Amino acid sequence: MEAVTVCSGCGKTVSKDYFYCPWCGISLTKGYSLTDFDEVFSKLEKLQRCEKIKYIEKLKAELSQIEKDLDDFTFTLECKDE
Repeated sequence: MEAVTVCSGCGKTVSKDYFYCPWCGISLTKGYSLTDFDEVFSKLEKLQRCEKIKYIEKLKAELSQIEKDLDDFTFTLECKDE
């Protein structure tokens, strides 16, 4: 069975293969405006910022641990020299 849709302009059944209704000519695909894309990109940018902040916080924690380990290692070497 062929996939069909109903034309919002004339109400006739139309194959989903069509982009325009063959009877009335109305577009069968949703038209997207620039504001639709702006909203999507704004959400995407916000998610990316949040992920970057999380990544930076993770790097800060790792760097703090590395600095602590280095301080411990340096102290150990200093004690051996004495």
